[in-house]
Amino acid sequence: MSFNADQLAQISNTARFSSTLGLIGVLGVAVSYYKYPGEFKTPMGRLILAMSVADLIDASSKFAGRWTMASGVASLGCQAQGALIQMGTLSAIFLSFVMAATVVMVITAKTHFSITRNYELVAVACCFLIPVPMSVIPLMLKSPDGTPLIGDSSQWCWIKGGPTFPQQLMFFFVPFWAVFLFNVIALLLVWGKINDLNKNIRNPHDRKKSFYVVKRMVAYLVAFLFAWTASTVNRMSTFYFGYSLFPFAILQALCSPARGFFNFLAFVYCQRTNPANLLSNSSQTGKSRTGISKLGSSVNIFKSENA
Repeated sequence: MSFNADQLAQISNTARFSSTLGLIGVLGVAVSYYKYPGEFKTPMGRLILAMSVADLIDASSKFAGRWTMASGVASLGCQAQGALIQMGTLSAIFLSFVMAATVVMVITAKTHFSITRNYELVAVACCFLIPVPMSVIPLMLKSPDGTPLIGDSSQWCWIKGGPTFPQQLMFFFVPFWAVFLFNVIALLLVWGKINDLNKNIRNPHDRKKSFYVVKRMVAYLVAFLFAWTASTVNRMSTFYFGYSLFPFAILQALCSPARGFFNFLAFVYCQRTNPANLLSNSSQTGKSRTGISKLGSSVNIFKSENA
């Protein structure tokens, strides 16, 4: 069952509205970087900057909506849009994996975030390089009906659904679900580790610093969920029914391009609730600095590094 012209127009307009929100979120990060550059002189700050670049690629590509199909799905515009969406989306997903893995490593090793400098550049480079073949190869493949694999996916040009859902699994959903599962496991692991460490902590300031790590992970996990739940439901239903359902298509057009906005909201929330400024106060009291208290400096993820 295909959509009529009015439904397609609604989907395209929704995608442009949502993409605008995503671009506003990217702009918000850029303005924050210009006004408060010290906030980004940490591994986490630099990962947030890298993620905003991935969000920029994704949102700007989806802003065109269905306009790229005006000259046909085999046109340069449609094929480029599909490849860029794939590139920006996968880069952001892999960067979220690096963010979660970084927190897990620091918490379990009880060390400072600055240790990640040893692999930070390589990790970010991989997040942008690995998606390249996963974005280019679909350009060379054909769907079962002989048309390009990247074509009309309702909201924009991307890997088509229905009979080509296995290709969507291979090039997108398998890595996406793997990262999502890892992020959930990482969150539970960090939560359990901090609970164990906090059993011997009486200083409420140190407790706030420790649980801030969990709050940050929850914030970005929620942003991840907001952006991708609708997409998963829509693509799975398309595979099951053989066509896309209009409510799910609208929800995906509303949520997926706005990922940059959701990530910016998570960033602002983390900034407003960051208790790192309490570190110096607690250190001056002369109280015991055991367990997570020793980890306090590593929780200072949005402050400038001097180490």
